Amino acid sequence: RIPRVQNELVKSLGGIELGKRLNTDEAAAMGGVYQAAALSKGYRVKKFIAKDANQYPINVQFERHADPTAENSEPKLIDRTLFQRNNLYP
Repeated sequence: RIPRVQNELVKSLGGIELGKRLNTDEAAAMGGVYQAAALSKGYRVKKFIAKDANQYPINVQFERHADPTAENSEPKLIDRTLFQRNNLYP
């Protein structure tokens, strides 16, 4: 989809034309077929590892009261990062 990337791929692959047709339903089905073949004992396929990561950090914010018995206790805003950017998950 990105012309510059396509041109660089064609150059690095020795002029082989890139396939530009992608059907998302077929891609999902082929991924399922490949995973099923990898899990079965009847087929031998190359190991394929896919890793997902969250693109943005996951933060929480909450208020904490320093001393609930004090008259002038103002709540303090606490900001914590639970998962950093690009944290891997299964």
